[in-house]
Amino acid sequence: MQPADGNAPIANSPWGEAPPQTIPQQPQPQVVYQPPQPQPQVMHQAPQPMMMGTVNHQMNQGASPFNIPVQYQQDYKKIYANDWFIMGIVSCVVGFMGPGLCWLISLVGAISMATKLNIENTQPGHPEAEKVKSALIVNVIALILPIVVMVVMISSGF
Repeated sequence: MQPADGNAPIANSPWGEAPPQTIPQQPQPQVVYQPPQPQPQVMHQAPQPMMMGTVNHQMNQGASPFNIPVQYQQDYKKIYANDWFIMGIVSCVVGFMGPGLCWLISLVGAISMATKLNIENTQPGHPEAEKVKSALIVNVIALILPIVVMVVMISSGF
């Protein structure tokens, strides 16, 4: 068999035969083998919350509708800085009479407040953080004041 066009070569099949020319061949789609993709397995997934109504897309989680940052109240351990400040003042007043029980109370207050000096670094925003330093200063003054009074009384010959 000769092709209709005299210049075109005859195409042979893979078995060495020429295909019959009576049936026009249509292009066959090429099938490319793709290995199956593994599907991600989701096990025991919690159901997603459903929202009803309209959603304000400008709101982020944790923000208020007026763009005011939401702050949650934190529970702080009470350190009694105000109480030690008052005890230090009372010890200063009574300290003019000489060392005694108030001097021991001031010693405990000074030690207690000295251990709490770094409360601003460890717990930022603590409500008593500003009073710790003043309570420590008052208690140290209450410790030193009776000693100064005793030195002055002894030197004056009292």
